[in-house]
Amino acid sequence: MNPLLSLCPLLSSIPQTERQLLWSIIYSTWPWNLILISVLILWIVFEIKNRHGKVLYRSKKGNGYTPLFNKFVGSATYFALQALIPLVLSFIFGDAIYCMFLPYVVHLFMFWFTWYFLKNIVKFWVY
Repeated sequence: MNPLLSLCPLLSSIPQTERQLLWSIIYSTWPWNLILISVLILWIVFEIKNRHGKVLYRSKKGNGYTPLFNKFVGSATYFALQALIPLVLSFIFGDAIYCMFLPYVVHLFMFWFTWYFLKNIVKFWVY
């Protein structure tokens, strides 16, 4: 077996941005960190209860949630969609898929599909 093929999946799992680092921490601590889960649930309940409220800054023309919550929903949706694609591709093609060009094309498609899913399918985003 080529040693580079075993290195590619390892290198592709290193977080590149702050959001990827945040989601990798959440993903790696999710089953064990009950405090994080309860804080996220409380935050989501707070946002839903205070939609269009006056407690925090809300989008006037948008969906009524805070900009931070909109970013959280967008990045969580992107993270969930991105988690499914490598799972399917590595199941079909094995770990060597990370050394090919196909996952990078899928990344570009996922940006568009996240926007389309949140705007047109579930109608969470207004813009």
